[in-house]
Amino acid sequence: MLLRILVLCSFIILTKLTCAQSTSSGWIDYNHTRYLSPDFSIKGDVGYRTNFSGDDFNLFLLRPGVNYRINKTFQVQGNAAVFLTYNQEFANSREFRLAQEVRATWPRFKKFRFDHRVRAEERFFAFGQIYVIEFLSVGDLDVRLRYFLAGTSDYLNVGPLGNLFFTGSVEFFTTLGEETEGLISDRSRVYAGQGATAQQRLVLRHSFHLATVAECLWQF
Repeated sequence: MLLRILVLCSFIILTKLTCAQSTSSGWIDYNHTRYLSPDFSIKGDVGYRTNFSGDDFNLFLLRPGVNYRINKTFQVQGNAAVFLTYNQEFANSREFRLAQEVRATWPRFKKFRFDHRVRAEERFFAFGQIYVIEFLSVGDLDVRLRYFLAGTSDYLNVGPLGNLFFTGSVEFFTTLGEETEGLISDRSRVYAGQGATAQQRLVLRHSFHLATVAECLWQF
């Protein structure tokens, strides 16, 4: 079976619209893909988020999923995820999330491609020291839609830096109905980054993000 491992290290800057201030956070993710067939794979990632300025904030996530490639252009994917957030200033929170998405790679050029992703998420929340098994009985539910557009280059020879790829993207968010009180909610994110192949099956990526958000609490 073909095994691909992607390690993603990224740095994010969050601009809070209602707070009129900026905060800096760090993200590190380990992404794993195992192909069971050429078109069917099991995907997953584990990650950690922390705040570099302001209140003490730590988030841990686990997000397994399955992916099916319909053809050269389209893929469908489903995920289930758990987000555990720990704060000093606010109540700790737990989130259980289901997601369904459609991906498309189009158009493709000789050395560049565009990737699209449309995702629907059902987000169940619990606050305070509540076990995961209680998530579905809490009653705090958000349904969120996301659209992601990325442009990525093929590997380019950059002199002493070796072969690198470059990527840039934008993502938009909207929540259907009323949002759960006390949560921060992204409105958009802009990404720019580069990556390199460290080994045959290991890719390292570093990126910078700019996010616009709409509440004065931490995001999930």
